[in-house]
Amino acid sequence: MCVKACPTNALYWKAGEIGIVEDLCIHCTACVANCMVEDCIKVIRKRSDGTTESFSNPKNVCVLLRNINAKKGRERLKSRFPTVEEYFERHGK
Repeated sequence: MCVKACPTNALYWKAGEIGIVEDLCIHCTACVANCMVEDCIKVIRKRSDGTTESFSNPKNVCVLLRNINAKKGRERLKSRFPTVEEYFERHGK
């Protein structure tokens, strides 16, 4: 199931285990989220801000995606309303 879930065909079956073509992998988490075997595939990626993330089971994927989305939400809120004073200035008291 994990090989079929990969949108870029970066996964392949080799001698009883799953292989990954690193150049094709876009670190989308689809393989780990759909894999039937815990910790079968371990993906490590480096983000643009320098942090390194690794995931190898669906629980890790859920936690990782929740943290990424929460961070994006906080950044969007902060860009829209940087301070309480600016909020009141825009919208009145």
